[in-house]
Amino acid sequence: MKLLGIYFISSKEFLENAYVLAVLLFIALLLQRTFLQASYYVAIETGINLRGAIQTKIYNKIMRLCTSNMSMGELTVAQICNLVAIDTNQLMWFFFLCPNLWAMPVQ
Repeated sequence: MKLLGIYFISSKEFLENAYVLAVLLFIALLLQRTFLQASYYVAIETGINLRGAIQTKIYNKIMRLCTSNMSMGELTVAQICNLVAIDTNQLMWFFFLCPNLWAMPVQ
């Protein structure tokens, strides 16, 4: 369309241009990755904070237990190590991988 000596292109002509489509695709991919990385950061930070809080609670509980409970077989050293190390890491990894629950269908 030409108006007052200036040539304007239609939206159809604009979107048929391969360079424009490539730039739009690049911008969409850049935005997607930026938002995904931001959500990963929040999830990782939350997971680490949760692991630290749970480890602190378990450690405080262990310190309050008397040694007779451990010697009577109610709670072994291996169970305590499992609570402090492995179980809290499993919770942390759950929060690390949570963004994938909503990101996979979108991708």
